[in-house]
Amino acid sequence: MLIICQEPTIKQISSLAQWVPCAAHTLNLVGVNSVNCCEETEQFFSFVQTLFNFSSKTTSRWQMIRAGLQPNDNKRIETLKSLSDTRWSAHAVATIALCQNYAGIQQSLLNIADDHEHQNLSTREEARALHKKMNKLKIPIMCNMWNAILQRFHGVSTALQAVELDLCNAVYLVRSLREYVASLRDQFDSFETAARNMSHNVSHEYKADTQRKKKRKRQADESSEPECELSGRKHFCTSVYIYIIDRLVSELDRRYQSYKDVCENFGFLNGLHLISPQDLRSAALNLQRKYNSDLEEDFVQEVIQFREFVQDENVSSRSAVELLKCLRKRKLHTVFSNTDIALRLFLTMPVTNASGERSFSKLGLVKNRLRSRMQQDRLSHLTLMSIEHDILRDLDFKDIIRAFSSKKTRQKHF
Repeated sequence: MLIICQEPTIKQISSLAQWVPCAAHTLNLVGVNSVNCCEETEQFFSFVQTLFNFSSKTTSRWQMIRAGLQPNDNKRIETLKSLSDTRWSAHAVATIALCQNYAGIQQSLLNIADDHEHQNLSTREEARALHKKMNKLKIPIMCNMWNAILQRFHGVSTALQAVELDLCNAVYLVRSLREYVASLRDQFDSFETAARNMSHNVSHEYKADTQRKKKRKRQADESSEPECELSGRKHFCTSVYIYIIDRLVSELDRRYQSYKDVCENFGFLNGLHLISPQDLRSAALNLQRKYNSDLEEDFVQEVIQFREFVQDENVSSRSAVELLKCLRKRKLHTVFSNTDIALRLFLTMPVTNASGERSFSKLGLVKNRLRSRMQQDRLSHLTLMSIEHDILRDLDFKDIIRAFSSKKTRQKHF
């Protein structure tokens, strides 16, 4: 938000400055804002967190829940995980554990509820309440739906944090994710069928079908035609399922609109061999007019020649990164100088700033039990040194060590 507010000021200094939001954080905000879009979604993720809190409260409960889990195809047991308000990928890990072992977790809760010998009354009642919630049809439907969505979100989010990913490929990834989510709009029947097959205890009826219908008193000026009443299945599909899908699609469209201009300016550099000479000439001319102080007028003719060079040469990948590597490796950046500048302008636009914020994993390595009482400043310095370890290895500390040892030298005569 601070960068958006400072954008006019930065534009006054440099009119060609391009604001590019962090793609990974933007995708994270899409998920965070969509999880609170309706009451049923909030209730589902609240249930997932409550289930984890109940299971992890004591080691005996955790062992009983874990005993009902089955390994996946990779022979790995997905245990229950906690949610996170800031890290959206935690929802994907928590949901897949519940989806893969739904029947086993349900049976473990029933075992805890029937264990009168080792469990107290409050524990048994809490386990029975969770088991009762898992019997409702909407819980496994939401579990299957969110698992399908979150696994794709998690995969795209991981790919967006790759070091060599350029901006256009990041936009293509998000665009494909948007189309995938939109395609789920017509897949409600398959999610409903999968939900009913997850456990034999799951109810086949919706809550609205089992409740008493409320009759409203008609006013004098109303017509006598019967009111339209939706079935429980139709109401859940339109008011919950389709609403969630449409909210995700609209959030993806709104938040990634700012990447459109960047892709329109530099997108042709990622597929030179796929563009016709006429379209390539038009795209190169638009880029040269925008960056006329960096690119010379012969950039249009130069990039057309470079396109023919790429087609003749055996380049493993014709992405912008590989094209720039090809220019530098074969020392042709003096021949195609404007193309080299255009590629560097494009590739230096950051996709994400996630690589500079990976302090959470490093913090677990630095702040161990021996450093639990360390103050914040020193802990931050040690974390930064751990993150930038490649730069730290190249620094010379001989003078610092010598000065430190001279000050701390203690001599005592006996």
